[in-house]
Amino acid sequence: MEAEADARTKAWSPYFRDPSFYGFAALWLVVLSMPLEYAVRIPPGSTGTRMLGILAAFIGLTVVLIERRFRPLTWFHLVVCLFFGWAALTYFWSADPAASLRRLGVYFRFAVLLWLIWQFGTTKERLRSLLKAYVYGGTILAVAVIANRVLGYASVVIKGLDIPLRYSAFGMNANDLAIVLVFSAAMSCYLGAREQSTWGIWLFRLHLGLAGLGVLVTGSRGALLAGFCVIVFVPFAFWHLPPRRRMAEIAVRLGLFCTVPFFVPTHTARRVVTIAKDEIRVGNPSRRVTIWAAALALFREKPLHGVGIGAFRAVSKPYLGRAIDTHNGMLSALLETGIVGLLLFSTFIAILVRQGFRLNQTDRRFWLCLFGVWLIGCSLLPWDDKKANWFTVGVAAAWMAAPVSTTCVESAGDRSDSREISSD
Repeated sequence: MEAEADARTKAWSPYFRDPSFYGFAALWLVVLSMPLEYAVRIPPGSTGTRMLGILAAFIGLTVVLIERRFRPLTWFHLVVCLFFGWAALTYFWSADPAASLRRLGVYFRFAVLLWLIWQFGTTKERLRSLLKAYVYGGTILAVAVIANRVLGYASVVIKGLDIPLRYSAFGMNANDLAIVLVFSAAMSCYLGAREQSTWGIWLFRLHLGLAGLGVLVTGSRGALLAGFCVIVFVPFAFWHLPPRRRMAEIAVRLGLFCTVPFFVPTHTARRVVTIAKDEIRVGNPSRRVTIWAAALALFREKPLHGVGIGAFRAVSKPYLGRAIDTHNGMLSALLETGIVGLLLFSTFIAILVRQGFRLNQTDRRFWLCLFGVWLIGCSLLPWDDKKANWFTVGVAAAWMAAPVSTTCVESAGDRSDSREISSD
């Protein structure tokens, strides 16, 4: 036993001697807490995740000063900085300066998060570890929302009948919670295909079932649409594995997808299946088209520079009768930051997509799946101010620049198609 303990100590000692390990460990804790952001609230108006982020930023800056090693940024980071800078300028002509100032504080925290991921996510092993942290947090979130379903703590009930309709956890918006679970489900499929340990394989299998059930009990139809990207990705995620394990992994996950709907409450299931009518055939998902039409009418008034970051709620009331979000991330960028902001936003996304096509086959499929989830999420929700959005973008940027892994076993097809890049 002592010999095994000594061996483990020697294996970990190089990490403890590396100052960047402490910066990465702090970042790992931040990512773990992201799906659980509202589980710990710290008055006045703060959260445990925000406090961990401040600690991680402090540790990260200290490590950089000690090592005197700042990782050079790429064109992607330059365009993101230009977008954040332009968003800051919109404060001076904003229709709601107070809301713009709050949003700029959020963007500053996102900029720090992107820098921490870039500075300390230098290898694919570390980046996969960050994805695992997000999945672990997503697993706890899924268990929490399912527990609320079992206990009958509904977040939305049918008016006048007191019948539970939708479920959430930690006071989160049900749509936001569902999209977080869809992101984590896509990550768990990719990680499960590369996992070697038995407990890890079964953990990622379990997570997919919990996340699928969690999405359904939220009653989020937009998240269900995004979930189809994950279902399509499942066979491709395991295609490089030996035939017996490949069939086992695909069968387990497709079995979970077919089983979890039977645990969904009747009224919630009825709401979800109306996606065929409301979201697709009618073409007016949850009356979002009405909101989007009003947003485009406002855009024509200030097409170049927008109404100011975070100011749509203030200017929408005369058109819609109440203050409401755009329910569309790209439209939000267009309306609030104008054509200039949308071009910058689209440019750094296009940089990532172009680089994604230069990855090996397995990684390329994974990131295309995540991009599909991100695109659907941004099309139905105002996701330009959500952590999961910018975490995905930050990991993608670091992933494209990470060196080819030497410790992970990849299939011959992956290696032959690998064209990794160091920067862009």
